[in-house]
Amino acid sequence: MSARRGDRARLIEASKHFAKRLGAARAYRFLRALSVGRKEPVRVWREGLRDEIAFWEQVLPARVATDPGYRLRADPKAPMSDPLMNFLIGRIPEESVSIIDVGAGPLTALGKTYPGKRLRITATDPLAAEYVRIMEEAGISPPVRPIECLGEDLLDRFQPGTFDIAFARNALDHCIDPVRVIENMVDLVKDGRFVLLRHLRSVAELNLYRGLHQWNFDIEQGQLVIWRTGRERVDMGRVLHDTAAVDCFEEGPWVVCLLTKKASAAPPRSPGERPTTHLVGRDAGR
Repeated sequence: MSARRGDRARLIEASKHFAKRLGAARAYRFLRALSVGRKEPVRVWREGLRDEIAFWEQVLPARVATDPGYRLRADPKAPMSDPLMNFLIGRIPEESVSIIDVGAGPLTALGKTYPGKRLRITATDPLAAEYVRIMEEAGISPPVRPIECLGEDLLDRFQPGTFDIAFARNALDHCIDPVRVIENMVDLVKDGRFVLLRHLRSVAELNLYRGLHQWNFDIEQGQLVIWRTGRERVDMGRVLHDTAAVDCFEEGPWVVCLLTKKASAAPPRSPGERPTTHLVGRDAGR
């Protein structure tokens, strides 16, 4: 009987400890969200850059050496493994398929080969120069060398209607202005072609708003919604109503959004031109 009482006491104590930790995590998330919500997105982004660089300096060499997923990223012959990307590539009649990975990090997660087609992959990231330095110091040769470019500045670097597919995986939550980045990605693809977005649901909340994580991606009433504390929710279906068909679904913890550019889309914005529909709140008109 005493043993049972002891087990029960330990269970109660463990439950109290867990509840205390959970309460602390919720409090920390609340305070971080409040702090982030009071700052302009560009400030949050700038403040997070140093930690992001330090993170990749610490983990990238070991990941490429020991992590099978990262070994594939460094393999120029790795097949395209994303099922939806394979489906989209198969729908493109041309033998050559051009793809841009926005916010690709040091090594794009996209496979480099597809049976019967030639994949021309462009990878962009604002920290590309730092990633190249880290890889050179570690002796890593990227199959696709990243190009330094903010997602908000894509139209300053690339011509509209250049790519068959624009892709972003768990990257746009880091951006200063993810709505503008997505609009740019739509502009960059050809009529009838695709933008594919994969992001963890409520990723900023999941990461307690630490580092560069400042935007959440969710699905509400079948539409992609982008939000963070201190900003109104942005319904991307409304934003892209005239330019792209929007299809969203959940895949485990992931929010997946497929945008198909409409042939009757409005003429692409010129480089530097701000979109008319934009993040509302303190960012409006900036």
